[in-house]
Amino acid sequence: MLAKNYYQSFKILNRVSSKNRVDRVLIYWILSVFSIVLYQFVNAGFHNVLLYTMYLVPFIFLFKYKHFYITDLSLLGVFVLMLLTYFIQPITFRLATVAYSGLFFITFFLYKTLCRSGAINPNDYIRFIRFIIYAYAIVLIIQQIQVTFGLYVFNKQAWIFDNKYKLNSLSMEPSNTLLILPLMMFSYVKSIAILRKELRYNIVNNFKKDKYVWIAFLYICLTCGSMTAFFSLPIFFLYFVDKKAIIYIPFIFLLGLFVYISIKPEGKLNARFLNLTHSLGGDTKKIIDQDVSASVRIIPYIEYFKSFNVSDYSTWFGHGIDQFEVYSSKLILGDSYSKEKKIGAKSILALFYDHGIVTGLLFFFFLLKNTTKRFLSFETLFYITLFSVIPLNHYILWLYIMMMFTNKYLAKKSISKKIPLKQIIYYENRHRCEVVF
Repeated sequence: MLAKNYYQSFKILNRVSSKNRVDRVLIYWILSVFSIVLYQFVNAGFHNVLLYTMYLVPFIFLFKYKHFYITDLSLLGVFVLMLLTYFIQPITFRLATVAYSGLFFITFFLYKTLCRSGAINPNDYIRFIRFIIYAYAIVLIIQQIQVTFGLYVFNKQAWIFDNKYKLNSLSMEPSNTLLILPLMMFSYVKSIAILRKELRYNIVNNFKKDKYVWIAFLYICLTCGSMTAFFSLPIFFLYFVDKKAIIYIPFIFLLGLFVYISIKPEGKLNARFLNLTHSLGGDTKKIIDQDVSASVRIIPYIEYFKSFNVSDYSTWFGHGIDQFEVYSSKLILGDSYSKEKKIGAKSILALFYDHGIVTGLLFFFFLLKNTTKRFLSFETLFYITLFSVIPLNHYILWLYIMMMFTNKYLAKKSISKKIPLKQIIYYENRHRCEVVF
């Protein structure tokens, strides 16, 4: 009788799967092209597979988009305000840039619609994340072997670093890998907690079950050669720290930093720490002299807030497209600045500067509403500390938004009164479970 019930349940799930098969393919195709970069399809810095996918999205969107959500209004408002830049700053307006942003917006709208149609569940989502993490690990190991023996490097990045073991695996560059992997792992533990009916994922209790995923994740983060790991990993592991113990973390960090600087006073980390102390004092010249690379990320923020003028309409409605990069380049390069010689100073602050504080706050509201349940949460900390340095038209930012939306959506559905966790069906013959939404 028990076997018969399993069989009937499996038949029902198969029928549901058949109805949503196309939607599921679309969901995981979108997540895949935002997660994986193959340099064979990269041209002039553009991720062509992603680009062509987004070109097709508006046509699919017309057939799939059925429900309008209030939270979509904020993103539509951002797009309208970006278009209005044509009238406010016509000289710097560039329609191609605004249209490119629009493609990201529509892609998210489509993804959100597909999720809400019931085409995603924790079991498939977990399998996808596990596949991405393993794929990154395998490609990284292959690249490391090829570099060691002087062979042709598969999916070799465009940038050349002093450290030949600074490798990108399946992302655009090593630092991107150290943003994508913590995001994947965070989504993995959130979804696993839903399936195992846990309020919060516990590493000690679950490591044995998920050991290969953890080993692959840590191997990538610790051996791909990017300094970003020293920031992204500690921030990621903060999620597992008990709230009562968080107050001790700053003291531990400062003690570790003091020990490191005492042992290696000429190290790069010491230079970054000096930059931090100079930035707290607002001394931009010393930051530039100490480390030009770090100044690109620090100085624009300092100068933006120092020169903030509420009476200037450009503060509210923008200085024009790409003007943040021009502004930052002039600050850092000084007399050597030219239109041909710019620095790549781009972050979410560029949205506030180029399109105004109204547009920036509206986008920030959209981001919070779709990625977290409340402002004071780990998700907000995760974004501010790691992903706020990513500009609006960057694929990693939208991967972050889509995956965080999925995490929030699945968590909400799992505790919904209409669809309680009791509807989780376990299959003995498959040793797995699937949540039916």
